[in-house]
Amino acid sequence: MIRAVAVLSLLVLLVLVLYVPSAHPPERFLTQLRAEHEAATAEMSSVNQRLFNNAYFRAVDALLLLASYRLSTLVEWLPWLAVFVLAAVVDGGFARLIKAKEFLQHDPEMFAFYASLGIVILCATVIGFVLPVTLHPLLLPCVPLVFGVLAGRALGCFHLRA
Repeated sequence: MIRAVAVLSLLVLLVLVLYVPSAHPPERFLTQLRAEHEAATAEMSSVNQRLFNNAYFRAVDALLLLASYRLSTLVEWLPWLAVFVLAAVVDGGFARLIKAKEFLQHDPEMFAFYASLGIVILCATVIGFVLPVTLHPLLLPCVPLVFGVLAGRALGCFHLRA
């Protein structure tokens, strides 16, 4: 049954595609195209006005503007803070090597604590990017510093099985 319906539908489509152009001149198709284009253009401008010219979408636009400003502020600080973050991670790596040489136990609970706290700090920073509250100017540069320290401490507590 499904095959019969599919074959019949394709035959009807083939007849229409071959018959309609022979029954109507090309100008008729072009006139129809122009009329539909005019109607669609007028309707789309109306929909765009109603959709994007309301308070919600203006607030979303302002939110993105605020978030991009705060992100650019953070990115501007990153070259200066990268040295400290790198030093904190290298320190954590050395702490891990020293623990391994002294046969001290690595602490998986502290690793999980530092890693979880780092994730919470990053999530809170992303939320802080979009909240319309005044942030202290040094709050955003402190985020990479704190995250670097937490990453270094987590690396110091990490146990790699060889």
